[in-house]
Amino acid sequence: MLYKKIRNLIAILAVMIALLPAFLYSTQHIYYGPKFSFFTTIAALICFITSALIQLVHNKKEGLPLSGPFIFAGGFTFLLLYIVYQFLF
Repeated sequence: MLYKKIRNLIAILAVMIALLPAFLYSTQHIYYGPKFSFFTTIAALICFITSALIQLVHNKKEGLPLSGPFIFAGGFTFLLLYIVYQFLF
C-alpha cells in the first residue's frame, strides 16, 4: 500500500512540474524561456520514470507481471533520451 501512495504522489508531482511553465505564463504573463521549460520537462520525465520503477519493484515483490512498468519506464526513458539528444545536437 505504501508503494502505491508514493508512486501516486510522484506521478502527481510530475504532472505539477510539467504544467508549471504554462501556469506561470497564464497567471503572471511571464515566460521564463526555453531553458526553464527544458528543465521542467526533464524533471517531470524523471519523476514519471521513478514512479514506474517503484511500480516495478512493487510488482516484483507481489509476483505481478513486470511488462507494464517496463513499457511505461522504457517509453519515458526513450522520450527523455530523445529530448536530450535533440537539445544537444
